[in-house]
Amino acid sequence: MRRRWFIILAVVLSSMTLLLLQLCLLAAGDFTGATSALAAPLQQAPTVTEVDPQSGPNDLDTPIVISGTGFVNGATVSLDGISLDDVEWVSSSALKATVPWGMDPRVYTLTVTNPGDQSGSLPSAFEVEPGIDVWNAGQLYGGHVEHIAINPLTTTTLYAASPQVGLFRSRDGAENWSFIHAPYAKQVAIDPITPTTIYMRSGFLLRSDDEGHNWRRLDVPGEVAYPHPTTSGTVYASGKGDNAGLWKSDNYGQTWLTVTTGLTDAQVSGLVFHPTHPLTVVVGTENGNLFRTTDGGSNWTHASQPVQYVQALAFNPFGEHELWVSDCCFCQPPVTLKSTNVDYTEWITVADPVGSTPSEYIVFPPLAWGDTYSNTIFASECWAAAYKSTDGGDNWEDFGPVTGTKDIALHPTNPDIIYTVSDWAGVTKSTDGGATWQPANNGLTAIVPVQLAADPYQPDVLYAVVDRLRDGLYKGTRGGAAWRFLEIAGGIATSVLVDPFTPDRVYVGGDWSDTGLGVYRDDGDETWPPSLSLLIRLTNAQGGRRITHSRSR
Repeated sequence: MRRRWFIILAVVLSSMTLLLLQLCLLAAGDFTGATSALAAPLQQAPTVTEVDPQSGPNDLDTPIVISGTGFVNGATVSLDGISLDDVEWVSSSALKATVPWGMDPRVYTLTVTNPGDQSGSLPSAFEVEPGIDVWNAGQLYGGHVEHIAINPLTTTTLYAASPQVGLFRSRDGAENWSFIHAPYAKQVAIDPITPTTIYMRSGFLLRSDDEGHNWRRLDVPGEVAYPHPTTSGTVYASGKGDNAGLWKSDNYGQTWLTVTTGLTDAQVSGLVFHPTHPLTVVVGTENGNLFRTTDGGSNWTHASQPVQYVQALAFNPFGEHELWVSDCCFCQPPVTLKSTNVDYTEWITVADPVGSTPSEYIVFPPLAWGDTYSNTIFASECWAAAYKSTDGGDNWEDFGPVTGTKDIALHPTNPDIIYTVSDWAGVTKSTDGGATWQPANNGLTAIVPVQLAADPYQPDVLYAVVDRLRDGLYKGTRGGAAWRFLEIAGGIATSVLVDPFTPDRVYVGGDWSDTGLGVYRDDGDETWPPSLSLLIRLTNAQGGRRITHSRSR
């Protein structure tokens, strides 16, 4: 029994001795053993799983949210070693930060570093896009397009010409567009045999041999091209005004011959080739005259003067190949006619509403559509409705997506696919023969703002009043990188003003059909009620609009 007590006493004394030894070591400042015995486990390194957004322009600060695990309050964030600003710890799985403007455009790896130097990275996490010295259009798509053309062999390639902006090309049937030429594009003509060669009216005549990548100016006074339908490289060019005349080239425009023998009126406004006799050509003039040649232009004979001004001219490829002609938009009285006799001396007035309306264009289906479409014609009033006839012009029905249709392009082989362009809606496309229509403007930046107003409280927010826009304006964010259309019911926006004293308040002046000139006010909810507290006066000042207003009582 006494022996057991001695053993217990020895164990107790041993434990006390160890405890006293540790206390002595602590008092002496040696923490190594104590730390090893008492330290908590090391923190786990953070992981980064996502960055939102994943890109931003380098001309603006871009706020981002970083998702992951193991984030500690006080963590830092960097892109390839460049520290980010305004890092905010939200939780162990979320951080906020700001990518500063001015960084080099490229793809960066993002790294989160906790206070204990543990770090985690996400490769290719954020792309800095070019923004400095780059014009941003974002979703500001559509706008003024006057002409559209389809490559007859590669039918998914199209060209859209905007006289205010330039030339656009699509490689995927108008799903996406890219800008290929500035600053002016009025009309495009494609060589039907070698469609990689295209001609463009741009104040003078240009030619590209690689579908618009590179251009050269042709040495000819004319600016409108008419490629021959069966002989590649043969092209006619016409001019008006001081450059009136007609020229012909057999080598893609490298050299030209004047072909005006018998052409007593050289103010050519249109040229068409006979569907079955390629050497038979008809030209129309600004004075309403028609001339015909049967030898490719060496000699011309006056046919008739059926209208005051030849604006639209077209052959029907089917049947008797009647020739159609229409007056100009301002001619009085306007008329659209057709002729079936070979000399084009006798004319029949087309049935209304087209017969008594100047047609901006007259288009017939291609032969590949088949005989079912032999009596089909498409025509458009100036700045107004478009029409379709299926009985040779005896009866007409409304056709197209919008008023103000400027041009139409028919698919060379598929009757279901049709494109139209207009003064303000850009390109629209139908895949069911015109029963329904969808905008086809992605990337087509032909909208031209006539006024911009920045938000003084949010420098990256601005508003744009757009030329030819019919019923509203656009709101831009991210400094104009993204745009959204704002509907203002019943109104035509002509001016916009951001209130310099009240956040979120925006005024829009314009013409409302039921109330005349007026002002609508938005207080952030985008409902645009009428503002009765303002009197508005719109005046022309030095070629622009000026808004003056006063508070009512």
